[in-house]
Amino acid sequence: MERGPRDAVVPEPFWLDGKKGKLAAVLYRAADVKGVLLIAPPFAEERKCSHRSLHRTAQALARNGFSCLRLDFWGMGDSQGAFEEADLETWVDDFCVGVDALRALQPGVRPGALGLRLGGSLCVRALQERTLGPCVLWQPLISGRAFLEESLKRKRIKRMMTQGKGAGAEEEVQDALFTGKVVDFDGYAVSPKMYRQLEELDLSKEVPPSGVDLLWVQMGPSESISKTVQEVTDRWREGEARIEALAVREKPFWNVIGALEDPAGLQPTVHWLEGREGTRWKST
Repeated sequence: MERGPRDAVVPEPFWLDGKKGKLAAVLYRAADVKGVLLIAPPFAEERKCSHRSLHRTAQALARNGFSCLRLDFWGMGDSQGAFEEADLETWVDDFCVGVDALRALQPGVRPGALGLRLGGSLCVRALQERTLGPCVLWQPLISGRAFLEESLKRKRIKRMMTQGKGAGAEEEVQDALFTGKVVDFDGYAVSPKMYRQLEELDLSKEVPPSGVDLLWVQMGPSESISKTVQEVTDRWREGEARIEALAVREKPFWNVIGALEDPAGLQPTVHWLEGREGTRWKST
């Protein structure tokens, strides 16, 4: 559908004061606000690849009544700091800074969140620090260890193509960790602290607070929820969190630079957000 000028959402960039320095943020204002959302990006190269898609997502959500604040964590994107100085604890703090900014911008409304990949995993962590409105997890990282193993696999393939042999990638990582040096993660310098934190990341061991409203959107080749996602969400429901899970056919746009189409999970997300009662968004 062709959009007219009245549908335009003009991004408003500004700075937030994080604990370590300035954080780059962009606000997308809805004309008639139904709710407000913090958009949390994924990790490293995935953040770079998904930048355009998350921008389009924020604009679409704002057109549908949900103001969005898209945030770069410390050491990421336009925010201050070097990537190798970042760690997950700092990023959870940054997440909370973004939530507090939304609360100040829209008094009386409890901010929700939309997190992609690691951003979704950090959203689950932030639920222990802040009371949030409805939250959406787009293909969150369930296992940080599996995520790191995928990186090692890519490194072995790259070695095979450039050096004719794939061995040595694991030893290179372990040597860096042992000596306290940064680890090369797809061209990004990751500190030993961050690497260890990613190794320990396991959503199956997280327990969202009781009463939390969550939508888990599995994105991939299947329209059926995977056994792993089912097991995690079933466990979360035992803790009395309100969880819905759905699967959409989606190419991994977070691994494709310059993806132009809106994510397949966008419309189901808008539908779910619109279905939350107004009281779920009200700040107490």
